[in-house]
Amino acid sequence: MLKLTTILKEDYLPSLLDNPTNRRLLNIIAKNNDLSNIHYNKSNPFVRQMRGVKRFIKDTLYIEDAAKIGQLLWIIFLNGDIDYLKDDLDISTDFQVYEIYYYTDMEEEQEEREIDCSECDGYGQQQDECSMCQGTGEEESGEEDEEGDPIMEPCPDCEGTGEVSND
Repeated sequence: MLKLTTILKEDYLPSLLDNPTNRRLLNIIAKNNDLSNIHYNKSNPFVRQMRGVKRFIKDTLYIEDAAKIGQLLWIIFLNGDIDYLKDDLDISTDFQVYEIYYYTDMEEEQEEREIDCSECDGYGQQQDECSMCQGTGEEESGEEDEEGDPIMEPCPDCEGTGEVSND
């Protein structure tokens, strides 16, 4: 029985897809996966069809090299369910694969959280100095008293408090 590490060392021509290493790996993959359903299908994209096979290659054969995984998946896609040790392999590379995405409008989701505001301590408003009376609570009425000093009246903005509430 051959060890997997021995098989991988025989990959002496990595640029050729039809090599002893690929044939042995593909044979293992074909024996452990149903490849009869893998074919060109516009409604079931290549990547989706190969999801289980790719997981088998990574989890069972412990192959992490993306180029090697891509080679194996490509050969399986072109040939389907055949005897990978004996049959001729279609290793055509003149095929282009496009990945097309369909985007729809995104729905806005609002998340409600209860957090106390650092500025108002969670009351929803904060008290600021009135800009009309500069915090005094009074403003001149426009009239003068007997001594000639302006008559002061409560500020209409802050109602004489000197502070206004801001949300």
